[in-house]
Amino acid sequence: MKFEDVLKHISEEFTQAWNDGDLGKIVHFLTNDISVQSPNISRLYPENTNNIIVGKENVINYWKLLSETYGYFEVAQTSIQKRDNHVVTMNTIVGTGITIKETFKVNEYGKIKELIYEYSDAAYQLPMRGTSIITVEPLPILESK
Repeated sequence: MKFEDVLKHISEEFTQAWNDGDLGKIVHFLTNDISVQSPNISRLYPENTNNIIVGKENVINYWKLLSETYGYFEVAQTSIQKRDNHVVTMNTIVGTGITIKETFKVNEYGKIKELIYEYSDAAYQLPMRGTSIITVEPLPILESK
């Protein structure tokens, strides 16, 4: 299997696990020292102004809190591209016009070591990497399944 095919498989399986609400399965895709960057982090953890969470357990706890706070949302993967040493997927939040750009890097064992989320809606936009963001607009509440 080609490297590109492996990355596509990881991305599709990760998306399916997210849509199934199976954080137990998602955990198997992550390195212990995974880094996640998202503008939603400081919305849940106001003291975290750099919008980065590091560590598998911390990331899983963040995703649980995100789900508990804003409800379940399903994503549909619309494209996947390998770019240099990372993969970029485009996803839409089902039932909304919001597009999520997900950039991830994997280690030599196929585990995700870095995830960066960027959103199409202005309320979700991330600044250039290395700068911080202050967002005052609330997240929309999406219906639970």
